[in-house]
Amino acid sequence: MADVDVKEVALIDTPDAIKEKRGQLLGKFEDFKGAAKARRQLLEDAKEFQLFKRDADELKAWLQEKIDSLKDEIGLTSNVEGKTQKVEALEAEKAAAGKTLDELDDKGKEMCNRDHYAKDQIQKILDDLRDLYDQLIYKLKDRKEKIQNAKSLTEYFRLCDEAQMWIVDKKQLIRNLIDDVTANIDHVQICERKYEDFTQKDKHAFEPTMADVTDKADALTKHPEYERVKERHEEVYAHWDELKVICDEAEERIFGAKEIQKFFKDAADMNEFINEKRTQVSIDDYGRDLPSVQALQRRHENLERDLTALNENHEIGVSCPFKS
Repeated sequence: MADVDVKEVALIDTPDAIKEKRGQLLGKFEDFKGAAKARRQLLEDAKEFQLFKRDADELKAWLQEKIDSLKDEIGLTSNVEGKTQKVEALEAEKAAAGKTLDELDDKGKEMCNRDHYAKDQIQKILDDLRDLYDQLIYKLKDRKEKIQNAKSLTEYFRLCDEAQMWIVDKKQLIRNLIDDVTANIDHVQICERKYEDFTQKDKHAFEPTMADVTDKADALTKHPEYERVKERHEEVYAHWDELKVICDEAEERIFGAKEIQKFFKDAADMNEFINEKRTQVSIDDYGRDLPSVQALQRRHENLERDLTALNENHEIGVSCPFKS
């Protein structure tokens, strides 16, 4: 067996030497414990940062998703009610996200204030989140305004469509009355009642709707599509003005028909009167004596009074619709 060189180990055999050695060992141990504690703190800080970053990343992804969803404006004017409900729901979600952002902001600032090793990165994360949140607020506000504009436009066009439909229907009604009066003068009283019912009831009751068409158009003067509003307003009022012209024509036709009807009646009454009284002026009896002559004179005076009254009541010569 080969010889083994054994190093000599210096033995510490004095109290001072032992004390010194012990001090050195305790110093190393304290350094080790300090390093372990520092390591533990760094790991805690790292864990804290990763948890913070995880929550921040989730919020960032959510914010970006909602911002992107608000970029699509295709079909914004369709299904306005459904889009309004979605915006209202997103508004509630945004409020909840704001609370989450505030919590992250408080946590991040607390970490930065105690000089966290990732404080610069934490501050950038907070700045990015705040920027995205502000973008969402702006996009959401812009979307709400556009939906409200679309809603206002849709409601106004619906009002105009309903008003125009009513007017077009009534224009045809009055045209039919005009045709009926023209075709059959005996219907003039029926047509007159229908016309008066329309003008005094239906047309009068519809005037507030036309005022509403104007008031709502005036309220949309700052609407981005006001030119369309203006054009639609003018189109509805063109129909309304045409209806009034047709009503004037109907009134004139009915009045003329009544005049013709009155003329025919007056002519018939006068013809009947003439036929009835003709014998009184054609008879050759001039009386046989003074009393009989006076009786004939009184009878003739009565005839002339009847003739004057008939002429005053009917005025055939004045009211004749065929007179030039």
